Amino acid sequence: MRFRSVLSEAWRDLVTGTSRALIFSLALVAAVGAAMLADTRTITDVLANAVAFQTGGGAVHILDAHSVDGQRCDAIGHTAIIAAAGAIRPGQPVTALAMPSTTITVHDVTPGLFDVLTASAPVHPDSDSTAPGMWVTADLADTLGLTPGSTLNTATGDIDISGVFSWPDDGRDRLLGFSLLAPVPASGTFVQCLTSIWPVDSDANPLLLYAVGIDTADTQPRLSQLNASMGATFDVATQLHHRPTGWAPLAASVAGLVVGYAALATRRLEIAAALHARLPRPHLAWVYVLQTTAWTLAAAIILTAIAAFYTRATGLAIWHDVFLAALRIIASGCLTPPIGALLATATTREKHLFHYFKNRA
Repeated sequence: MRFRSVLSEAWRDLVTGTSRALIFSLALVAAVGAAMLADTRTITDVLANAVAFQTGGGAVHILDAHSVDGQRCDAIGHTAIIAAAGAIRPGQPVTALAMPSTTITVHDVTPGLFDVLTASAPVHPDSDSTAPGMWVTADLADTLGLTPGSTLNTATGDIDISGVFSWPDDGRDRLLGFSLLAPVPASGTFVQCLTSIWPVDSDANPLLLYAVGIDTADTQPRLSQLNASMGATFDVATQLHHRPTGWAPLAASVAGLVVGYAALATRRLEIAAALHARLPRPHLAWVYVLQTTAWTLAAAIILTAIAAFYTRATGLAIWHDVFLAALRIIASGCLTPPIGALLATATTREKHLFHYFKNRA
């Protein structure tokens, strides 16, 4: 048995349509693609809900102690458990010349609070926490026509605007709604410490209490969630582990096996006739495995393109992780068709030639 002759015979069957490669390649795309898209959609939904939990303020916790040490609060934002932390206290209100009858609330905030805002609320892309000036909520910015880099004229002088952040009315504490944030050094005492904890970890609560100043008469610091309407916690790992479509790789493998088996089961008359003509079974097996591998590779390319397009279209920042999950399903489904082809070839018997002939389509 020469390998060149095996390749030549496999190629002839492909180009002449004897192998019906197009039909079975599309069948594999449909079967594996259904499992891949089902699981990818589930993963996307979980991750999108996680993003909504974060941007909705569900991951932000507030330590209200009225004696928060600003430096300690900012410091815990650099730990492994807490993603960001910043302190806040009332500032000196201002009056905009454009709204002389309205007093605008000002909050003094430590530098770490801007990291909390970035993690929990949409921030204008031109915002810069290192630039001099104040940050303003989006609703107030819209009212006064402010953008990062513009100036707010007030009764006490002009204020540079270095950032704009959203603070929607989505169930979150209205603490920072319709206000200005004035960055101040972290030294001194503040009334609250806002922390972004992601992934959510109950072990972070003792660490939050570290932000309470040593010299304080306040013995009952209070911990609360910025947006309790989002739920108390969101465990991404658990939801992904227990997702109902976790069976997708196995389903794709079985589907690939069935399609590969069916591709050769429909050609049993041809296989039995070749065996009757004394062609070695290993020779036939190689021919059919090569043919199956060819149309399986074509299906894999189509499925990969679909997965790339779909995962990019989700808009998730970590779409490539979803794409890798889709690739694992595609790989599971495209490794088994040649095995199915081998099984069909191995179970075809020459002595059943007349039976195959009588029952041909």
